[in-house]
Amino acid sequence: MARERPDERDHVVIVEDNPSGHRLVYVRYLAEAALGENARVTLAVSRAVSGSSEFALQLGAVHDRVAISVEDHLTSPGHVRAVARRLKPSRTIVPDGDVFAARLGVARRWAAPGTLAVLLMRDAGQQLIGVSCRRQWRLAVKRWAIGRARRRSGASIVALRSALYRASPGERIALDPVEVLVSPADVTTLRAAWGVDPGVFWFSVIGAITARKNLALVANALAVAAARLRPQPVGLLVAGPCHESVRVEARSALGRLAASGVLVVQIDRLLDNDEVDAAVAMSDCVVVAHSNEGPSSFVAKSAVCGVRVAAAGAATLRDDVAQLESSRWCSLDLDALAAELVEVMSLPAPAPRTDLGAVQFCAALLHDS
Repeated sequence: MARERPDERDHVVIVEDNPSGHRLVYVRYLAEAALGENARVTLAVSRAVSGSSEFALQLGAVHDRVAISVEDHLTSPGHVRAVARRLKPSRTIVPDGDVFAARLGVARRWAAPGTLAVLLMRDAGQQLIGVSCRRQWRLAVKRWAIGRARRRSGASIVALRSALYRASPGERIALDPVEVLVSPADVTTLRAAWGVDPGVFWFSVIGAITARKNLALVANALAVAAARLRPQPVGLLVAGPCHESVRVEARSALGRLAASGVLVVQIDRLLDNDEVDAAVAMSDCVVVAHSNEGPSSFVAKSAVCGVRVAAAGAATLRDDVAQLESSRWCSLDLDALAAELVEVMSLPAPAPRTDLGAVQFCAALLHDS
């Protein structure tokens, strides 16, 4: 009997240890792109990932077309090297690679089958606004280690940039992927289900609600802005799961906002992709007030949907908003943000952007050139 020929297609292994945030969205983009190039795909994931609700939500569409390898340890270069030696891929990709790249900088050169690509999700400014000198020192050490990894590890280390970023020649970057597939009919249906009255001007804070999104500051600033705008009806949509660490503060701030006469709708749970997109599309202005640097997919989604953006805090947000119509940026300050919300309400809705997507992001991580 003739021996079966080995599968000679490229084999891409995508490694993910953490199910939170946008990480599994990135895994899905990469898996779909690799499958589209006729590669075999294996997802090497931790038990925390494989057992999460995010795993089923984000990867259900590709689950039956990829192999799943559940790993006990994926946190170090040594762990990932062992996975690569066992699975023998042509390409290993670590999409959540900030800590991994720093550890790679103090480890020996990548020595496993195939090539390695690592995505730095927060490379644009490892700074956090208002953090201690000790924390800044630790971040400086981390930057040094990542720089060493770039020079010596043999890995392709790629920095995530905003979908709106204008790259310089030769930069190793991946533009934050963005797509909005929800239909106008679905937006209308969900708007009615959530009670988002189309006769009201709706600000929104969308996605996982953690301390970095400064929801209490947004609510307090909107209360000030709404007092200046009366009798024009104003609402705040908060769509996404609220982290326990900020739940009490958020509930108190939203309660005061509602008592001031502003309509408040909170959807405190994990949203599927269509619900996230619909939340952006039904908003009049998406508020992105971040304490940390790095791109926000909600800025890009707002651009695609033709929705205003009120940004505050991160300099990366300032740079992105400068490229958008009818959008503004300010410092993380109550009075400044309140004034910005008033100003944005007077601006016309921008024209939807049609030049954004996920092709460049996937190509930057799947290929070295």
